[in-house]
Amino acid sequence: MGEAVQIVDLATASGRPSLSISRVKRIINSRGTQELPAIIVSIGGVARSGKSFLLNLMVNYLQYVEAVS
Repeated sequence: MGEAVQIVDLATASGRPSLSISRVKRIINSRGTQELPAIIVSIGGVARSGKSFLLNLMVNYLQYVEAVS
């Protein structure tokens, strides 16, 4: 089973988001991931605006599709 990996760091000295290239490379070069489809999802917004709901909805949908297949 996969796991979420944070590839964008919001707590930088400049106050601007920073992409962690080393984490992206680690994901891409992981054993067994070369043939797998990958999606990068970025969801931002103010507190209590539905970010977790949207992520949970996407995960539940993908699990449903996998179970039906």
